[in-house]
Order: sequence, then structure tokens, then C-alpha cells
Amino acid sequence: MADVIEELKNEQASDVFLKDNGGICFNSQVIQQAQRDLGIELVKKAGKSIFKGKGIMRMSLPPRVNVFDTRSQLETVSSDHFSFGNLIKAANQQGEERKDSCLRYYFDILLETVMHQLKPFNPLMGETFSDSFMLQFENISYTIIVEAEQIMNHPPTSLYNIKVNSESEHLFTLNGCASLDASLLMNHSDVKRTGLNRVVFAKNQPQVFEFEQPVLRVYGLFYGQRWCHFMGKSNIAFYMNNCKVSCAYIRDEEKKVVVGESVELTFAKSESAFKSATKDHVYGLLGKQKINGSVMGEIFKDQILIWNNQKAQQSIQSQNTTPCFSDCRNRPDIIQFKLGNDEDADKHKNILEERQRADRKLRGCE
Repeated sequence: MADVIEELKNEQASDVFLKDNGGICFNSQVIQQAQRDLGIELVKKAGKSIFKGKGIMRMSLPPRVNVFDTRSQLETVSSDHFSFGNLIKAANQQGEERKDSCLRYYFDILLETVMHQLKPFNPLMGETFSDSFMLQFENISYTIIVEAEQIMNHPPTSLYNIKVNSESEHLFTLNGCASLDASLLMNHSDVKRTGLNRVVFAKNQPQVFEFEQPVLRVYGLFYGQRWCHFMGKSNIAFYMNNCKVSCAYIRDEEKKVVVGESVELTFAKSESAFKSATKDHVYGLLGKQKINGSVMGEIFKDQILIWNNQKAQQSIQSQNTTPCFSDCRNRPDIIQFKLGNDEDADKHKNILEERQRADRKLRGCE
């Protein structure tokens, strides 16, 4: 897998940001060619349905170098949130300063999800991911404790609970749900990640920061330049106290005591399914303040720059906790793939997926 890592390093270090229409452009020819070769096999296998925008999450693909990640989907959706620098700053702030740091974190993780080009292994019902990590940020050590579980297969849905502590105190907890789906339409794909994420700070106000993620559209799957941008709408919100305001059955009198504010962010939309004449743009109102800018460039709050695509440096290292039996890192297909045994990885992957299909049929889920 060394060639994949090196390609990604070279690519992320290069000038990948488009200057004319926004979005992010991928330059790795090695990865793109490997994925396009597999894409041709996918077309042959799926037939005409692949061009009608149908979901592709149920399709089983053989693990290939430069196509597959060495992690499962459960591990990737958890670690996508690990750009914690701005949330760590927010933990010791309050009011408008905390809101600004939370907004920076939000755009940090959006950019983080864009940089992934490799496909994670499909999830298995009931698999888990649990580990602790040491994070170094601005010469201070922090501990990240992750507990995650795959609760649904179609659509693949993960729950995760992430706690971040300093050496002396608990800073915040992130509870989240990620339900993933992807569809192909001609030469592009829409990747949808639905589910609410909720950050609860240990002290100061606003205590709660909630957010959703927009749809990511990726162009150039089979030909042309590979690039992507976000589209559609998503919501972020701040609440003074840790109350379950998202419950559908909350009573009217309880709503009156909820103090907070929210913003609906609107991301760029494609003008046509056959053209990439889109601007990488996001806008919305937080109170009376205008959020405006580019996810791949700069974000402004009114006329003040609050975020750009240059993330703060941080170092994260696993503490190598012994995984339990159900941990996704114990999967034989992933283990064999890490060892470079693609054929054995494919055999184990097929066995696991057939076992899961049989279980779903037995429970009447098909």
C-alpha cells in the first residue's frame, strides 16, 4: 500500500484547488486509472441500471490496490471527525468565539472527507470499532476515546461516541450517526451522508453544537478531470444547554425554554447532470450574520475571514488497545488485504457478505 500513500501525499501537497469554478481537483493518475478500470467492470456487471442514478452501496466489488482503503467504513466515518484542533480551542471559549471555532471545525471535517479517494470495506452488521488515540496539538497532549458500532447494513449506518480529554479534564463528547448512500449517474456520483452529529462541551456556553453534512458530488469517474464539490442543504445549530431539542415529540412548553440559534447552509448545485458548470459556494445566515464563501477556499462571517483551507498541524497516534472479537480490524478480508493478498481478501470478503445476506434473509429483511 506504500504507493497509494505516496500518491496521496504528493497529491495533497500539490495545487489541487480549481481556480475557475471552485471545487477540488484530484491529480493522482495511478488511483484514478485503477478506479476507472474497476468502474468498467462495474458497468459490465450492473448494466443499464448504473446510468439511472440507482444506489451502488449494495454492489460487491473485489478489493484492489489503489481502489480500496485498508479500513472498514465504520473506522473511516469515525476518524473523519479527528481534525479536533478547533474544537479543542472551542472547549476553552464561550459565546461568539466558541461559535466561530465550531464553524471552523465544521469546514475542517468537510475538507477532510473530500481528501479520501479510496473506498473503505463495506460494513458488517454488529461490527465495532473501539480504540484510544493520543493527539498532539500545539505541543499539548490530548486523549481521544472512540466507541462505534455498525447498526444497519442497508443503508449502511454507523453510530459513534467520541470523547476528548486533556491531561486534567474532560473537554467534550461527540455523538454521531452516519448513514451512507451513493448513486451513479453517467460520469458522476453523489455521496450522501445523512445523520445528526452533536458536540456537548463540558463547560461554558453554548454547550451544544449540532451539525449535518451536505451531499458530495464527484465528477470524472470514467473520463475527464476528477473533481468534486458539495451541494444541497445542511443545518448547523447552537444550544445553550444540553437538551434533546431534535426529539419529534418535544412538547410546546419545552420548546419555549430552548435557547439557541441555527443556520441552514446552502451549497452549490449543478446546473445540469451533463455539465460541471457549478460554483463551489456556500451561504447562510447565523442570526443576522452572513456566512459566505468556498469550502475549498475561504469562509467569511459577514466580512471577516473565519476559515481557510490551511488546517492546523496535529499528530494522532493509536494507543494500540487490544480490539474485541467484533472489532472491524479483526476482519479476515481486511487483514489479508493489508498483507497484499488480494485474492484471499476477496474470498473472505465474499464469505462474510454471503453470510450477512443469509442472515438478512433469515430475519425477513430482504
